[in-house]
Amino acid sequence: MEADIAECFSALPHGKLMHAVEERVCDQPVLKLLRQILRVGVIEDGQVRESVTGTPQGGVISPLMCNVYLHRLDRAWDEHDGGLARYADDLVVMCFFCAGRPRKCGES
Repeated sequence: MEADIAECFSALPHGKLMHAVEERVCDQPVLKLLRQILRVGVIEDGQVRESVTGTPQGGVISPLMCNVYLHRLDRAWDEHDGGLARYADDLVVMCFFCAGRPRKCGES
């Protein structure tokens, strides 16, 4: 099954995202730069709008930040049958079949 997580880039909460980054990164200048990138506002109708969620649309760092945030999904999925291939907000779910019928999760 192929899927796309709707509104993924615009819905990432900055606080939880930075917490996920801080689990692996301890370099304070890098963390400061990432916080600044997330705080960059968007100009709409001549007004700067700041947000507390989302990554910069079209930003080169956005897929990376999405991958960092959704890594927990990857880890949780690894504990179950089947497979998950994901990049940013796109994913493919692979299910195991046994003798022509789908196997239920946890079924041997």
